[in-house]
Amino acid sequence: MHRNNVVARGASDVLRKLDRFGASKKKRTATGSHLRIVILGIVFLIVVPPSRFVSSNLLLGSLYSAKMHLKAPEHQVAGHIAKDGKPGPLVDDKGRFFKPLQGDSRGEIEVKFYESFSSNTEVPDHIRRYFPAYHGTQAVEGSDGAAMIVLDNLLSKYSKPSVMDVKMGSRTWYPEASEEYIQKCLRKDARSTTVSSGFRISGFEVSTPDSAFASSVYGGSNGVLTQLLELKTWFENQTFYHFNSCSILIIYENESVHDDGARAQVKLVDFAHVHDGNGVIDHNFLGGLCSFINFIRDILQSSDESTEN
Repeated sequence: MHRNNVVARGASDVLRKLDRFGASKKKRTATGSHLRIVILGIVFLIVVPPSRFVSSNLLLGSLYSAKMHLKAPEHQVAGHIAKDGKPGPLVDDKGRFFKPLQGDSRGEIEVKFYESFSSNTEVPDHIRRYFPAYHGTQAVEGSDGAAMIVLDNLLSKYSKPSVMDVKMGSRTWYPEASEEYIQKCLRKDARSTTVSSGFRISGFEVSTPDSAFASSVYGGSNGVLTQLLELKTWFENQTFYHFNSCSILIIYENESVHDDGARAQVKLVDFAHVHDGNGVIDHNFLGGLCSFINFIRDILQSSDESTEN
């Protein structure tokens, strides 16, 4: 079969599968250079003009350079954005990502997790690479002194990144959640594949549909599938944490998909609902991870069959 026909058919297959797992509507930007996805009626991928909030910052008690201008991230596919006077996430030009602390106890829980994880000597180094590096917290001047978690910007070394955010687990609330919050989660989960499949695709950005599940990205010794399997091995044994409502972020360089330069990365993000594992395996996250691995395998197999035909 001619390659263009294979690509066209593969793209259609991918978009149908993404439809099924949460990406219910697709929308192109004015330039047509990227797909923009509307999930559950919410536009997740919004390019916000450079922030007017910050021109200088105090980082970990030291003066943060006044020349370091912060701006909204260009490739945010899910999560909180600036709204109703509340700041959204920001990035600088030094490879740092600034995430606002969420209200009530969620921000405190996320900071507690990062500090615990950073100092936990029983977490092996080959697993640490799947988590963003933590650089403490920062009070941001110009936005009512809002505290932010400072992390590595996972996209800073990519010129044209493709990104997918996958919410893991068939239960997205934490054990101590109020009945009102649980019902809110149940309503949202019921409109997606969270309950039936153990994960949902919260949002994604790809330049071309056929690259969304390219075998060069997801297969191979350094591909996404290999990384997910390494994570799975750890989750089959780790009992330190329960990762309620966490996401797996998949990143690769779209410009190099077909020449082995995609530099695929798998990262865990969003830890505002993490709780102590208390010696018990996190079956909720592990079950979703196993289901997502099977989903990837199914797509890779379908792609191979399309190429052969």
